[in-house]
Amino acid sequence: MARSNGKALIWNTATGENLLTLSGIVGEPCDLTMSPDNAILLVVTCDSQLQLWGSLPEHSREWLTVPLDLGSNAVALSPDGTRLAVAGENNTVQIRDADLGQLQLTLTGHTDYVYGMAFSPDGTRLVTASWDHTAKVWDAVTGKELLTLVGHIAELNQVAFNPDGKQIATIGYDNTARLWDAVTGRLLFTLDAYSEIFDTSNEIGIAFSPDGRFLATAGRTSLKIWETASGQEHLNLPLSGLHAASVAFSPDGKRLAVGMAGGAPSSVWDIGNATKLFDLVGHTGSVTDIAFSPDGTRIATASNDFTAKVWDATTGTLLLTLSGHSHQVHALVFSPDRTRLMTVSEDWTLRVWALRLEDLVQIAHSRLTRELTAEECLTYLHMDSCPSNP
Repeated sequence: MARSNGKALIWNTATGENLLTLSGIVGEPCDLTMSPDNAILLVVTCDSQLQLWGSLPEHSREWLTVPLDLGSNAVALSPDGTRLAVAGENNTVQIRDADLGQLQLTLTGHTDYVYGMAFSPDGTRLVTASWDHTAKVWDAVTGKELLTLVGHIAELNQVAFNPDGKQIATIGYDNTARLWDAVTGRLLFTLDAYSEIFDTSNEIGIAFSPDGRFLATAGRTSLKIWETASGQEHLNLPLSGLHAASVAFSPDGKRLAVGMAGGAPSSVWDIGNATKLFDLVGHTGSVTDIAFSPDGTRIATASNDFTAKVWDATTGTLLLTLSGHSHQVHALVFSPDRTRLMTVSEDWTLRVWALRLEDLVQIAHSRLTRELTAEECLTYLHMDSCPSNP
C-alpha cells in the first residue's frame, strides 16, 4: 500500500500494477493491516481513526438481488447489457433493467413453463422455449409476439439464435433438435440429438458456434456437433456413459465446455481433434447451465447443488464459488464487460454478482460502517485496546 492525497493504493507486488484505489477513506491513511485469513482489511489514519474493509464471504459478492414472483428457469442478457429477460414458473417472461432490476415488460402467451431464452444479436428480438412444445419470437422492445415455432412433440428445454440472427435452434424432450428460419419460422432441419428416453428432470443443451457454422447439442450420453448449412452430423464426442446437460462454445470457437449431470465433473474439449482437455471438478449436483466469459478467460457453471462457480478457462482451476442461493440455480449469463454474473434460481431471486476486486471493495464499503471491536483490535492490530476516535 502507498499513501497519496488521503487515498490508499493497493499494488501487485510482482508487476507493479495498481490494483485498487480506496478513495472512500476519511483522513490520511498511515497504516494498513490485513487479517491472517485475508477476510478483513484495517486502515489506520494518521489521526488514529480506524476504517474496516471486508473481503466478504462469497454470497456478499451480490451487487444486486431482485425478488421474483416465482422460481425462475432461465435468464438472458441483451447484447448491450442493459436488459435482462427472466423466465418464471408462471409461464411468463419478464424483461428488466439490468442495472436496477426494475420491471419493464411482461411477455404472456406460453401455456407452460418457459425453460430457455435468447436475445437476437442486435437485441431487437427475444426467443423463448417452453414446455408447451413451442418456441416464440417476440419484439424485445414492445413485447409483441412475432412468431410461434411449432413442430416439437414434447417439452422444449433450450433455444439459441445464431450469430447473424437468421436462424434459431431448439432442443426438446422428443429427442430432436431443430433449426428454424428466424424471420419466417420455417423449419429447416430436424436433428437426431440423442436416442435415450428420459423425463424432464434432466437438462439438455444447445449452442451455436461463434461463426454460426456449427451447432452443438447435449442430451444424456450424446454430445454432437452439427453443420448448420446441411444439417449433417460433424462430430460425435465420446462421453463414456456420462450424461451431458449443458453446452457452450468458447468465443474463438475452438473449445466446447460441457456441463454434466449427476455431479460428474464437467469438461472442456478441443473441437479440432475431438479430445477432452480437462475436467471442472467441484459441483456435487448436475450442472444446469455453462458459459464462457466474453473474453474466453473464464467459465461459469450453474448447478442444482445451489451454487454457481467460476473457473479459469485455460487450466480448469476453480476461482470462485457463489453460494448465496437457497435452491438450485437454473441459469446464468456474463455481462458483456465480464465484470458481473447473473444467476436465477428456484429460490425466487435473480442475483447479480460482482467479479472484480474494485466492485467487491465498493460493496464492502457501502455495507460495513461500524467501529472495530476490542477483539478485532487485539487480533488484527495486536493492541490491548482500540485507538480512540476524536
